[in-house]
Amino acid sequence: GKPPLSDNGNLVVDCAVGPIVDPVRLHRDLRDIPGVVDTGLFLQMTDVVLVGDDRTFELCEERCRA
Repeated sequence: GKPPLSDNGNLVVDCAVGPIVDPVRLHRDLRDIPGVVDTGLFLQMTDVVLVGDDRTFELCEERCRA
């Protein structure tokens, strides 16, 4: 019934997307929309990421593509 909220009380909009050609530009363009607080793209934060679901995981280093 209620929309999901972040820890700070902001509305969370979740969506599935395909491969993102230019994530830096997408992040910037989304952040330029009034009211958008952040994107969840987590760019330039780490070199290694663990990606997965309930059953399988993949360790991605540098520019791993799912």
